[in-house]
Amino acid sequence: MISEYKVQDLPLFAEASPDSQQSISEKIKFQAFQTDEALYEYGDLADAVYFIFEGAVKQQNLTPAGKQIHLSYRRVGEYVGVSPANDPIKHVCRAICSEPSIIGILPLGDFQEIFLKDPVLAENLISKLVTFKNEQILIRTGKQILPSFDLVVIDLIRRAEKLKSNHILLPYRTEWAAYLGITPETLSRVITELKKKCPVVLEGDDILIKDVEELKDLLSETLDA
Repeated sequence: MISEYKVQDLPLFAEASPDSQQSISEKIKFQAFQTDEALYEYGDLADAVYFIFEGAVKQQNLTPAGKQIHLSYRRVGEYVGVSPANDPIKHVCRAICSEPSIIGILPLGDFQEIFLKDPVLAENLISKLVTFKNEQILIRTGKQILPSFDLVVIDLIRRAEKLKSNHILLPYRTEWAAYLGITPETLSRVITELKKKCPVVLEGDDILIKDVEELKDLLSETLDA
């Protein structure tokens, strides 16, 4: 049941003060979303922060040519919406659920008030914002100037470093390709090329990076060429 979810279940709120946790619990509203149901659309007022307690959410945007691309993919414990330190603005992308999800919706004004009073919460949030921002800059830049091989290698390195593990559960192949801005066929060719170079092993839907440094060396070779 939705009512059984607790705000301290999310890593972002786990170390917040009891007062902050209590305030969030009183103000957050839980809502169930179905696959492909939107949390917000292009142009909607960014007046809330959406925390993922179950499921996953994709943020999407359009290229100048009108092609839809994925900017990010958020899982349980993460959030989408807007930087809680900002005033309300209009969304420049849309967010949809990629599977049935339970989302905690917190009005932006309420979260700003709690965020400013809790230094631990503020520190955790700022850390996540920096990670998210760097990730989106990397992917947006990669769509424009990097070859497909480098896009895949960079993303694998990023995932390994973020998880602190060489064993990675991959998104669905079509989702991963869309996230990188390439076709599933191109992604398959890159994976085949990587397997020939021996730095990765596919294990069902997972991938094992034998040596991250060896993977980085491959990337350096292609960028230097």
